[in-house]
Amino acid sequence: MIEARFDTDIKTVFFRYRRKIWRKETFCVVNPDYEQVWGEDFDFITKVSRPTRNKAPYNIPGGPALPATARFIDDTPVTFTCPLQAWIHALCCERIPNTSEMDKKNFFNSLWRGNAFMTNYAGTDSRKNCINGDNPLEDYPQIQPMVTGGALLRVAGEVVKDNGEYWLVEAINPEEEFEAYHPGTHAWLFFEPTLSARKPIVDKKKGLIGYEEWYQEPFHHYEEKTVIPVLGFIEDKRSSTGWCNLIEKQRVRVLKHDEFVPSPYILRDGRVLDNPYEKL
Repeated sequence: MIEARFDTDIKTVFFRYRRKIWRKETFCVVNPDYEQVWGEDFDFITKVSRPTRNKAPYNIPGGPALPATARFIDDTPVTFTCPLQAWIHALCCERIPNTSEMDKKNFFNSLWRGNAFMTNYAGTDSRKNCINGDNPLEDYPQIQPMVTGGALLRVAGEVVKDNGEYWLVEAINPEEEFEAYHPGTHAWLFFEPTLSARKPIVDKKKGLIGYEEWYQEPFHHYEEKTVIPVLGFIEDKRSSTGWCNLIEKQRVRVLKHDEFVPSPYILRDGRVLDNPYEKL
């Protein structure tokens, strides 16, 4: 009798919990870098990290890591104006309240420098840096809309064009009321950028045997708590923001409506980081 009542209680709790995380909206997660399938330029290889695909040399302790980028189909450059710089910097800084202002400014410089992952050689080291007051007479930096592996996106629709199939995902228009959105209320409109990493496997004589390829780690900027908005200029009323961007269907995995959102991190060396999506 006690065992039967216990089983019933467990089932009740389970189904209540499933209802609690049920979502009407459709979400997708950008596949980790090692799960992407790359075309002719890469001989259709998969199951390897970006450093291996890019033929990065084995010359860094622990093995190199490169941004796990997933560029949007509409990559119209975003003018990185002073209000936009201040907003993104403030979102990152509020996550590290005990860090010095100088360190916060240095994080900004490093993340948005010319050869960083979103600036495409049009960053703050050569253009107007509003946070540090550098290059005041130069043009604004330009940033390229994209996400990285593990990012959560909300699907607004689907598009077929030029023989390709794409998800239309909700985005923030960087020229409109972008300050109305916050990661705490609109988690799918922001992402914590990740690095595609590999870990060398060595023999007893420290000779390189091969690599573990499946790691996905956070950027070190802002003490590994960087947050960046999902940007887009495609107007569509199906989006809660009114704006979208496009991403190839093969780059993402659509979540089931009662599925927990996975952590964007797959960490080396046994480290543990909180899942930024665990409450969704």
